[in-house]
Amino acid sequence: MKRILSLILSICFLFCITAYAEEEYNYVEIINSVISFKSDDDAAIIIDDKLLENIGVNVYDWYAFCAGRLGKEDRFEEYLSGADEFVKNNDEINTIDYERLALVSAACGEDISDNGLLDKAVFEGFSSDNLSEKIVNHLIFALLVLDSDFYEIPNSANITRNALITEILGRRLDSGAVYMMNKTTPETDLTAMMITAFFPYMNSSEEFLYTDINGIEQKTTVREAVEKGLNYLSSAQSENGAMINWGKPSCETTAQTIVALCTLGIDIETDERFIKNGNTLMDGLMSYKLESGGFAHSFEGLGKADGYASTQGMYAVISYLRSKNGYRNLFDMREEQDTDLYDNTKALENAIDILDTSDVPQAEKILERYSQIPLTERMYIRNFSKLDDILKINDIENTADFTADDMKSSIRTNIHPTDITAQRTLVSDEYIDEAGDNFSALEISRAENTSNGKMSILQIVSVSLIGVLALCVIIFNHTYLKRKRR
Repeated sequence: MKRILSLILSICFLFCITAYAEEEYNYVEIINSVISFKSDDDAAIIIDDKLLENIGVNVYDWYAFCAGRLGKEDRFEEYLSGADEFVKNNDEINTIDYERLALVSAACGEDISDNGLLDKAVFEGFSSDNLSEKIVNHLIFALLVLDSDFYEIPNSANITRNALITEILGRRLDSGAVYMMNKTTPETDLTAMMITAFFPYMNSSEEFLYTDINGIEQKTTVREAVEKGLNYLSSAQSENGAMINWGKPSCETTAQTIVALCTLGIDIETDERFIKNGNTLMDGLMSYKLESGGFAHSFEGLGKADGYASTQGMYAVISYLRSKNGYRNLFDMREEQDTDLYDNTKALENAIDILDTSDVPQAEKILERYSQIPLTERMYIRNFSKLDDILKINDIENTADFTADDMKSSIRTNIHPTDITAQRTLVSDEYIDEAGDNFSALEISRAENTSNGKMSILQIVSVSLIGVLALCVIIFNHTYLKRKRR
């Protein structure tokens, strides 16, 4: 009988382990393995001598970008100095190269309005008169460069954020996917990049008038365009979790989709739209990961790591870490939010989460607090759409609305990148108390503050079942011993 009881308890123990053995990746180790793969230096750092010798080369620049957004390097000044020299000594540089160098320099901490890269990447190459001649990825990158620090567009420049957004909206198929040259072929990775670039405008109800692929004038908000794009992306995911572009799964396309979803604050581990056959986007990305440390471009090339795939796979993981640990989005190069601002945004999100549709006074109170958030920070209230819908249902005017061309900041400093591998402290206890009084969000905030994650339904059921089994064992044991005494 003792053996039987031991067997039952062992099964319970193993079941408990299984219930909690959800696959989880060590993202810091993944990043370090890519660094080791690309580095010729025994120290295994990203910005090594070889990278500094190859500034201006696409792959090497994106590795420097990864260093900046990871925030753990100490050779940023050397890279920035080398980038300045590269620009000065090369007269013929393409627009997309200027855009890349601008983003990488911003990621490494430089104010690109000071070194001329902002002018060369956007203001000198784009005007409202020539946007139709530009390739769509150039347009998307121009918007990302402008919003890397929400640079103000000078009056001398013949370009606006509104014009860039409008032109990008017109480069979509009926499915909501972006096309490049062929108006019948969706570009999955560019669709994800469009969503990433559109994120700052998600909370605005501004309508953009554009001409669609059929030559018909249409109106849409950015939020509507993003939702349509997300529906397309969901349909382009394969059974192993990887994203499909041009009929084949691709590491880079999977990486860009992860960046887009993390930017929006979508949990790629739980959102059912992006889980296929039990596989998440991260599962799909990891299917390209090689023992060498790098990433392969495609399943056909799994025997060899690819530089482009490795950089994009790496910054997709960095994007996920930034989202998970409470830092700014991958392409938002500003100083990290201070504690008060971070707490404020989290408390507002919590308040919106529990807001009842009919609670008009509470909706108005939250809108007032939302209006006090700086305009270029409101995007981080990622569930604002729920509040906006409630305002419309109750005929409440959204007095905090804005237009795309309002998105500019007057504060600008050279930023030293922040190490994002450690999780930020969640909402402070002091602010939780104040938030609870104002928003009735006390318990939710406190739960977020004291827990790094929530138990899944499977885990809850598993623990309950284990408890029941243990109780049965106790009862059985008691009954058996009682009968044995008789």
